[in-house]
Amino acid sequence: MYYWKRILRRWLQFRSEASGLVTGFQLLIVNLVYISQLRSSEENRLVVIVDSWREAVLLWLLWACKVLPRYNVWVIRRAGHLDSYVKTDFDGELLMIATSKVFTKHYQLLAELRRQQRLIIL
Repeated sequence: MYYWKRILRRWLQFRSEASGLVTGFQLLIVNLVYISQLRSSEENRLVVIVDSWREAVLLWLLWACKVLPRYNVWVIRRAGHLDSYVKTDFDGELLMIATSKVFTKHYQLLAELRRQQRLIIL
């Protein structure tokens, strides 16, 4: 009996976590559409920061289907990767968009960018 309760508890946990990830990605897509409508093509210095190759591939597919305009995508799996990417940002010209999951995972590095108003968290 305990075995089935444990399986049920794990299933419910998986459903709630998956639902949160899907909702967060949907909000990212909707906000990228709005941002693309507000920004001109000359202001296309925007970077989307995600922590999953699956999310990056989905974004690239949406760009290939012309649903979203083409932006740079940074897939950050470790804090060291983020630090090297941020150093390549020349003179702070890039506006960065990060999901809340990425922000909480790499808070120490991204908090300074948010303070400088160079980072949008969705």
